[in-house]
Amino acid sequence: MAHLTSLLLLLWVGVTVSTVVNVQKRIVGGTDCNNNERQYHVSLSETNDGKPGHCGGSLISKQWILTAAHCRERPIRFAVVGVHPGPGKAEEIEIEKPHPTTDLLLLKLKTAITGITPGITPVALPECKKDANNKIIDEPKINNEVQVAGHGPFEINRNTGDCIGNKPSKLQCVKMDVASCEDTRNLPCYSDVPYDNRMCYQKSNKRTCKGDSGGGVIYNSKIYGVHIDSKSCSNARLSISVKVCAYIKWINDEMKK
Repeated sequence: MAHLTSLLLLLWVGVTVSTVVNVQKRIVGGTDCNNNERQYHVSLSETNDGKPGHCGGSLISKQWILTAAHCRERPIRFAVVGVHPGPGKAEEIEIEKPHPTTDLLLLKLKTAITGITPGITPVALPECKKDANNKIIDEPKINNEVQVAGHGPFEINRNTGDCIGNKPSKLQCVKMDVASCEDTRNLPCYSDVPYDNRMCYQKSNKRTCKGDSGGGVIYNSKIYGVHIDSKSCSNARLSISVKVCAYIKWINDEMKK
């Protein structure tokens, strides 16, 4: 009997150790966003229950949201406006305008936010100034710090690198450093985003997960990227976004129609 008890104890310890080794709990290094930041962040959902949905997005005007086109893999019927700091209110999406070739999506609210949640100010689009060589001079460069936010899961499986677990009820913010996208050059799941139109970022012990897609990548209080890396072939070391400046004309033109 004593031998059996010892064996069971050893098995229990082994399971506990295995669980600790395989699952690492983190946002992945982020913190709760301050109540006075990211109020333009919206959560996209199939339902109107006001809870965080499957993707994020950013209000770029009183009625337009910028997000990732692959978020349409699940129906987007509502945008939860004021999801941070909350309580959010689900507002109906009236028009969807996906970019014809890349992973960007514009959504038009049926009702402008003026009468929905007073105090919410849309995030500013960048000026996208160019130098004599036609290079954008105001977007973040390698090693510049950017901020990403989302309601992605808290847990990472160390063996597979997959995001698992529940979504946080509070919007999570994380600061990361812009990095080279070279490791993504030949990844097939980003073939719809030309290499030069990608912005990558990373930080030790920090990472984004599924559920964070569509959120804005912020630099100097302006949105320079739309976060997209929740695809199966993504590089777990890098987080990836579509550069807003590469498509600024399309964004502005579509909002005028």
